[in-house]
Amino acid sequence: MRRMMAWVAVGLLTGAAMAGAADVAVIDMDRVVKAHPKSEINNDILRDQLKELESEKEGMLETLQAKKDAFLEARREAADPALGDAVRAEKEKALADQFKALQELEQEMGQRLMGRQREMGDQKLRMHQMVEKAVRELVADVAAKKKLALVIDKSAVSVGGSSVVVFQQEKLDITDLILEQIEAQRK
Repeated sequence: MRRMMAWVAVGLLTGAAMAGAADVAVIDMDRVVKAHPKSEINNDILRDQLKELESEKEGMLETLQAKKDAFLEARREAADPALGDAVRAEKEKALADQFKALQELEQEMGQRLMGRQREMGDQKLRMHQMVEKAVRELVADVAAKKKLALVIDKSAVSVGGSSVVVFQQEKLDITDLILEQIEAQRK
């Protein structure tokens, strides 16, 4: 699909060049999205959430380690040769229950951490899409003012791993123009 889109873009560029039109431009979307003020805010939010998650994970691991230590102590006590058969059987049953609870706790913690990581990944994607939408609106405004028919993301990569844009004249690059507008919005 991406390869087909790359060929369509190349075809459009070729058609525009053959028609003698200078209504094509390129932009480095990665650079522009990273420079957008919302990206900085989003990165700060995600960094704080990651610290929170790490703290939560450390707390879970401490709880788990305490439970494991208690289990090992109970197992040592159950293996005491001085215990009578009835007491030993009671301790072994309690030990089995404790082991099952420990396994359930490990599973619950793993699921909880995976869920939080998934939520953070989803949030990061949503935040990126919001910033990209704002950038696309800026690009559309500039394209309308400059009467551009096509703006291509030169940071896009083809299926083979190479840049989609093989060559462009520097005057076709509107990245700096968009970055200036973003900087003007900050003020």
